[in-house]
Amino acid sequence: MKGAVGVGIKAPAATTTTTTTTTTTVTGPSTTVTVNMDEYHFGMSQSTVPQGNVTFVIHNVGQQTHNFDLQGKHIGGFLDPGQSETWTVNLAARTYHYVCDVPYHAASGMEGDFVVTG
Repeated sequence: MKGAVGVGIKAPAATTTTTTTTTTTVTGPSTTVTVNMDEYHFGMSQSTVPQGNVTFVIHNVGQQTHNFDLQGKHIGGFLDPGQSETWTVNLAARTYHYVCDVPYHAASGMEGDFVVTG
């Protein structure tokens, strides 16, 4: 008979890993920022806001499809010319980078920084 026989060996106990995610909500005034997208530019009504809830009202005023990706917080939808969307995120004080995710658009200038103050 070939093979190995383990005598007196106990199988390892099953382990369970638990991951806890904590989301911190920051308070502050609610702010609305209008974002107009066109080739190859973002026009923002303001680029610095206080921390708290920020509502982005995004319009594609260009001739190509674009999106507004606030990296690490929210990826907006791909909007065809004339389309708009609105979404709200809770932002803590720091600098956030934003881009258009359509290939080559960020490299052509559709990117920037958005500052949230404490």
